[in-house]
Amino acid sequence: MAFKPQTALSKNSDKNSLPAARGLPRSWDDIATGHLVIAQESLEYGWHEAIVLDRKGDTFILQYRDYPHLPKFARQRTGVALMCSADNEQSWNEIASGHLVIAQESAKDGWWEAIVSDRKADSLTLRFRDYQTLPKIVRRRSAIALMYRANEGHRPEADAQQG
Repeated sequence: MAFKPQTALSKNSDKNSLPAARGLPRSWDDIATGHLVIAQESLEYGWHEAIVLDRKGDTFILQYRDYPHLPKFARQRTGVALMCSADNEQSWNEIASGHLVIAQESAKDGWWEAIVSDRKADSLTLRFRDYQTLPKIVRRRSAIALMYRANEGHRPEADAQQG
């Protein structure tokens, strides 16, 4: 997107042209066609919800969920984040102070990289990484996505099965 995401929406947006998301993947190895993920647009425009259309190893072909008239695009696993689902306790429990996550600013303004400063039960206190002058925010699990960390133990056999 070479413009602000909200300007990309047409008043007659046809969301029916994009298949409905079929759920949230539990890990990067589990990402498959139809899953809902958060994809990075750019440093300037943040991250937005996208539906996986295809996968070839660590490359995903995606379509922005809320901007179906924009072209499909590809992202490597490092440009995709996984939303924290309520049933994925392991990933949620690994989040600690100092971790980099993706946090939803608002439904309209997308998702941005944020650093965890505190964690209590089902919520995180965060500071947007690239906007240090903004006050800290608190987000619940449903407004957090996890970035890929190279040391998480990628399973090569999963790629062999995908290809």
